[in-house]
Parts: sequence; C-alpha cells; structure tokens
Amino acid sequence: MSLVGIIANPASGKDIRRVVARGSVVGDHDKINLLRRILVGLQALQVPTIRWMPDLAALVDRAAAGLGLRDARALDLPVRDSPDDTTAAAAALRERGAACIIVLGGDGTCRAAAKGAGTTPLLPISTGTNNAFPLLVEATLAGLAAAVVAHGAGAAAIGTQPWLRVLREGEPIDLALIDVASFNGLPGARAVWQLERVREIVTTRHAPGTIGLSAVAGYLGLTPPAPECALALTLGEGGARVLAPIAPGVIESVGVCVQRWLRDGDELRVDAPCVLALDGERDLPVRNGMLITIRYERLGPRVVDVQRALELGVQRGLFDPQRLARLADGADRLRGI
Repeated sequence: MSLVGIIANPASGKDIRRVVARGSVVGDHDKINLLRRILVGLQALQVPTIRWMPDLAALVDRAAAGLGLRDARALDLPVRDSPDDTTAAAAALRERGAACIIVLGGDGTCRAAAKGAGTTPLLPISTGTNNAFPLLVEATLAGLAAAVVAHGAGAAAIGTQPWLRVLREGEPIDLALIDVASFNGLPGARAVWQLERVREIVTTRHAPGTIGLSAVAGYLGLTPPAPECALALTLGEGGARVLAPIAPGVIESVGVCVQRWLRDGDELRVDAPCVLALDGERDLPVRNGMLITIRYERLGPRVVDVQRALELGVQRGLFDPQRLARLADGADRLRGI
C-alpha cells in the first residue's frame, strides 16, 4: 500500500470555545503551512500517491501548489461543508487501500474520520479546540512517519486505542473517541462549554494532561482497577471536587458525586431526557422512552505512533538516499511505470 490520504478540516479551531475561552484561532494560512510541511515529508520519502479530502477553502490544493508532486489530487467527492465530508473522505481512502490517513483537526474531526476509516490507521495532528486524541507533532515529522507506513515499514508503530459506542436498542448508532457527556436542555451551538448543564461524563481518558470534559476525570487522581478502563462520572454535590481545565484558559471547580469504572464491553444506560455530546459537541437528543446505552470498547481506531514509525524507518534504511532510491525503483516496476 503506497497511498497516503489527508483530511484537513477547515473549520477546526474556530468554534465557540475559542471565542468564550482563551484559545488561539487556527486560521487557513497556518493550516496550509502545516499541510505543506506534511507534503514535503511525504515527497522526501517518495510516496508515489497522495489523495485528500476536497473542501471549500481548498487547503491541501493550495499547500501542494508548486511542489511538483507526481500523483497528488483531491478525491472526487461532493463538498457539503459538514462532518459528513470527513467521514465520506475517510471511507473513500479506506476503499482505495490507503496505508494511513493524516487528519488535521480536533477531537471532533478525528471522531468523524474514525467513523469512516475502519481499520485504516490514522495519524491525527492537532489543529482543533479540544485535543485529547490528536497529536501535537511537527508536521514535517508527521509526513515522514506517514511515508514510512506507506513503504510498509511502520506496522509495529500502529497501535489501537479505545472508543465509546453509542447504542440504541442494542444497535450501534454513533461513537466517541474521548468522552460522551449528557446535559440538560435542547441542542444549540454544537460545542459544549457550559459545564453547569452537564450531568454525566463517560471518558476513555482519566489521567492528567488532557483538556476538555475528560479533564474532570483526569484530575481526580483515581487509580483504575485495570490498565484499560473507562470512567463514568455523575456531576453534583456530596462527593469530591476537582479543578479541571475544561477549555483553553478556562479552569472550573467541579463536583463529582458518583464514580464508576467500565471494563471492555461494559455498558451504561443514559437517563432521559437529555442531549448527548460526543467528544465535546452536541449531537444526539435522548427523549423519554428511548433506550440509549454507552459501551466501552478497548479495540477502537488504529493510530500511528510518529516517533516509533521514524525509528522503524531508520532501521529499514528509508533515510539512506541510495537505499530509498532502490526501494522506489522497485515499487515503480511493480506498478508498471
């Protein structure tokens, strides 16, 4: 597999949490610069085929201009300017046999990509508001790491992360990579930042170092009963209190009255009525009489470890120009070029 896919969300890092908090806005110019460095990394290790999600801002097209890439273009997909674009692009890249998909965005963008990617590995780069899932990594290194995977040398750098399935009447209807929160009220702005309305949080992350709703779990200092668990919290008085960074520059004192650990396959029923937020964005109204559960699954999306991929690339000689040229020549002959 020598195809690398790219999904860049033009809307990431621009939602209401950046306005009401103190986060910086990640503009198109910054994203284009990131994308250009990714493409330079892919080009340096001679990835022959690159495809990307089209978008109204033409981010990757603008980044690729003037680089002289050999076989690089946008996918032939409609642009609806919604998260469905990301899911559809990830599915199209999976169907084309992509070695991995580089995703620029926040937790919400990565969630949409994971819904379409299947077992295709993701290499997520943070440009969003809440960034518990994507990586803070130099884009040049991300491009090089994706190239190592495309050359077939990075299998040992691909790991699996957990996720949360949302089920209705026992059938999966959606998923979250980091957290599912239930809150009072009707859907409004998609981003959730008013913590006083949140009733429950279920999260795959419960260690310090995260920001967003999962930070409530991360700063409680709890010890999980097993290495891989999720944590369900009911917010309210009568229990512990914790200072949690729920958004860039926003730290709240939060009361937690009930705590429950979830192991692989455990489910938690959602109390109706409420609205569920998946990875920080309002998404699913739950009405009286609906049977909605959240199931923790240990085996979720596959993700590339950038540092490990680079180490494997060195071991395979991909950073030796002569050996790389021989590998590229052999790959061209296999394709009949």
